[in-house]
Amino acid sequence: MIMTELKNKWIRTLMFLLVTTAVFTSCNKDENTVQNADYVGKWSSDVITSDTQGDSKHNLTLTKNTFEDIIQTKVSSGAWVNSFIVKGTMTVTNNVMNVHVSEIGVSEINDQTKEFTGNITTYKEGSLLYGLILDQTGKKADFQSEYTVISNKLTLKSDLNKDGDFLDANETTTYNRQ
Repeated sequence: MIMTELKNKWIRTLMFLLVTTAVFTSCNKDENTVQNADYVGKWSSDVITSDTQGDSKHNLTLTKNTFEDIIQTKVSSGAWVNSFIVKGTMTVTNNVMNVHVSEIGVSEINDQTKEFTGNITTYKEGSLLYGLILDQTGKKADFQSEYTVISNKLTLKSDLNKDGDFLDANETTTYNRQ
């Protein structure tokens, strides 16, 4: 009887160790996947020049399944100020990101200079201002981006207007790892 109880304790201990090892191994694999995803990190775009909006650049932060894009605009003083922010979620399969914008914001505009102040108020999906701001950008809340990472360069090709190509203005952006 004592041998049977000892044997049962040994089996339970062994099972506990096996389950614990499996759980930690599984967690480590998930963590390694996040760490080894080549797109994860902080990125800064090259300057984008637009005839209507002036110079801008993006500061993009990507995790395995979220993003935050802070768009900066150059004002007349030569300073870069935060003008827009876009946040959301994404799933990634191979080199395609399925992106969903869940929060958007725009900077206040100085009444005298008519330039962005950098003070951004954000609005979550479902709010009236979220929809109005998104409509004003001409972009969709859901879109796909193809990405490539070569060395410390990230290239995103995004069909923002869902016309089936990446040929429209500002649909391809190059970023440098920060």
